[in-house]
Amino acid sequence: MFIYLLPLSVGIFTILQATLNKQMSNDLGLIHSLMIGNSIILLVNIALYFWVQKSPAAFPEFFHVKASLASFKLWYIIPAFFGLGIIIGIPFSIFKVGAAKTTIILVCAQLVTSASWDLLIEKIPLTLNKVLAMLLAVGAMVLTII
Repeated sequence: MFIYLLPLSVGIFTILQATLNKQMSNDLGLIHSLMIGNSIILLVNIALYFWVQKSPAAFPEFFHVKASLASFKLWYIIPAFFGLGIIIGIPFSIFKVGAAKTTIILVCAQLVTSASWDLLIEKIPLTLNKVLAMLLAVGAMVLTII
């Protein structure tokens, strides 16, 4: 059960980050706010990279550096653009429609997209519980929008 605290925490962090970015954007503008936040993320990520390199035993295998930059593939930049869409889109959506509507629509989109990914890419079958969860999310979204 403890492992479920991770996605729960990430969900909370997503909304807190987006709402705080929206608040900062009221003072600084969205792009300026994101530049500040992402500069900090870059510095922390560089420090984390060197820490993992120096002490790999302190981190799960998933964190380890497994290849050199020479093995870089061009498609690796695609997630960065999705990330940019997330950090720009969520605060702007909160600004336009509010945190609750944004979150409900976001969760609905995530449920459908993740179930589709699991089915088509990971070959994980769609279960009745997943279908019911998606239907509940779509129902919640419709109730929220109207």
